[in-house]
Amino acid sequence: LCSHPGPVRSLAFSGNRTVPRHARKVHKTWLVTGCDDCAVRVWEVPEAAGHTLHKNWLKVQRKYLSSQGHKQSSTAVVGKVIKVCRGHSGPVTGLSFNAATETASSVDTVGLVRVWDFTHPDPNEDIPSSAPGPVVSVSSSDSGHRIAMAGGGICTLLDIEETRGIVNTTVIGKSGSPVLSVSVCPSGAFVACGREDGSVLLYCVGNGRSAECKGHTGPVRAVSLSVDCAVL
Repeated sequence: LCSHPGPVRSLAFSGNRTVPRHARKVHKTWLVTGCDDCAVRVWEVPEAAGHTLHKNWLKVQRKYLSSQGHKQSSTAVVGKVIKVCRGHSGPVTGLSFNAATETASSVDTVGLVRVWDFTHPDPNEDIPSSAPGPVVSVSSSDSGHRIAMAGGGICTLLDIEETRGIVNTTVIGKSGSPVLSVSVCPSGAFVACGREDGSVLLYCVGNGRSAECKGHTGPVRAVSLSVDCAVL
């Protein structure tokens, strides 16, 4: 994927989507990327089945690489940009895809969180950050109604309703080591916070309880929860 004008600071996959094409179902995957040019790019990437790319995409890949003067590679994948979303005033440092609504949440160095609807050119919703410092990570549930952001050393968890906006704000990790990264599980029931001291804080939204996981010897700058919350 060679259309970025600068460093790629964040990305998120949509997972497989099934869309109709000529009366048959076609599996597609979207990839959203954030760059230093303050834009969010939405890519359509080929389906990988059994680690083998579709022959038609291999042909496109070889033709594209040849036209760009690159050496051909059997492992390179060429996708296409289907939308470029602009509106951030700083580099996009965090992205999270909302599978149920086919929207994506993005955050920039200024701290503004934007929720993008890919069927519309403008952001679907702007969410001002209440973090006490620059936001460095963002994550959302599959529904997009629960968004967590890491900024100023804490995690700010927002509950959002379509008609009422932000209805509840919870601060996680206010005491202890600064929070550097966040991940919300797909259901929104749990939030994981990576910390500067190498620990990970696992927070249960339902009862407000938390557990600390230790094992890293350096700052945890990226964290992710599995669909069933069984793997961190």
